[in-house]
Amino acid sequence: MYQEEAKFLEFPVPNNEINPVLHPIVIGSFVIKPKNILICDLRSVKRALLAITFFDRYIPRKHAKVLNLAILNRYSQIHEDKGSCYDALFDDYPKNFQAPFDFDALSDTVEGLADPKQKILLLYEHARKTGEKPLDEIETLPTNYYEDGIESLRATLVFREVKAIRHFLGDPRLSFNELIQPICDEMLT
Repeated sequence: MYQEEAKFLEFPVPNNEINPVLHPIVIGSFVIKPKNILICDLRSVKRALLAITFFDRYIPRKHAKVLNLAILNRYSQIHEDKGSCYDALFDDYPKNFQAPFDFDALSDTVEGLADPKQKILLLYEHARKTGEKPLDEIETLPTNYYEDGIESLRATLVFREVKAIRHFLGDPRLSFNELIQPICDEMLT
């Protein structure tokens, strides 16, 4: 499905350099759920970002929209993933997005500040106070793709990818605050 169209997607190894025996390459798989829910299992941030813009181009929005993501904030060994279906894992997980802190309240506060450094300081202070809780292993969050675009979603997912890498390297209790602190420190210097 969409093999010809997908040939132009950019991955670390170009399509024409992959052994033809391995073709067709399966980028993701679809599962149909009750209540007209279609789930696309992609297993990587790169694939998710490519898939969202790809399918937005080829599937009319009146038929399907990407509204939410469920993310497993950890990496698995390759042999663990082969043939695995994460469907059951995500079925029982809460579907309500719990932001690490109240973005609306923060946004209202920041609106009155003109100095970008003051905004960053406010964000950092707010995150420091409220972002100590470790990120959940599984998160469900809105994509906000149609409102904010793919770059906003990319920034959100990069944090989760760092969390997954850190978890894989033995640090499963990483908090949102620990993720954002180096970024704020860099922006303030």
